[in-house]
Amino acid sequence: MCGRQPSQGDTQKKARMAYSWDNRVDFVVRFMYDIDNNGFLDDNDFQCMAVRAAVIEGKGNVNDGRLGEYRHIMKSLWEEISDLADDGKDGKISTEEFKGAVKKTCVGKPYDGFPQAMKAFIEANFKMIDLNSDGVINLEEYRYNCITRIAVDDIKVVDEAYNRLLNAMKAFIEANFKMIDLNSDGVINLEEYRYNCITRIAVDDIKVVDEAYNRLLNDDDRKRGGLTLARYQELYSHYLGGTDEKNPGVTLFGPLTN
Repeated sequence: MCGRQPSQGDTQKKARMAYSWDNRVDFVVRFMYDIDNNGFLDDNDFQCMAVRAAVIEGKGNVNDGRLGEYRHIMKSLWEEISDLADDGKDGKISTEEFKGAVKKTCVGKPYDGFPQAMKAFIEANFKMIDLNSDGVINLEEYRYNCITRIAVDDIKVVDEAYNRLLNAMKAFIEANFKMIDLNSDGVINLEEYRYNCITRIAVDDIKVVDEAYNRLLNDDDRKRGGLTLARYQELYSHYLGGTDEKNPGVTLFGPLTN
């Protein structure tokens, strides 16, 4: 007699379990930070991360100076993470201890509210994934990172996961657009841009804000009276992904100062 075939509900439940908070943190510890696979985090894992970062940065070549810098960074990072998570003070951080530290310092908080040690932890990992050091993790880099850490028999699964991340980023950008678009007409006009800037940054001359706004606009923007969501998304991509200081998105969040 054949066994019961898994229903759609079973599949969805399994997916929810796979992406539960506990499972996500377990994954981070096991596959991303426990480099020597001994079941816990310790100083050796962070020294291994230093070597890995230096090798990745040099595309296989190792610069002794950079390796020394990474060792210093990771040593300091380990000490900070230990203060947060090593409850037993035994030089080892178990998965449960790491979860406890994340719950205590990160859960329910925006990224800016994370402790510096956790932010440095995340930024170090980003740099190891961003192989070409352009400040953007593209699909190929995401694939490479996944394939080197986990068993994958279908690259489509990895691509789908990457696209889920992009969709989350799109939702974040759309939510930000809606907060600026005060009258909800689908266009960010000068007055709304001014209001958003004034509530976030110190401004002693409104002309500077107006100039920053006008710098964003192209001819089509001027005809329609401001920035649509599609245009805002385009400028957001310029802001994050464009290295040219003259790119059209640099003033998206207002006039910046050094």
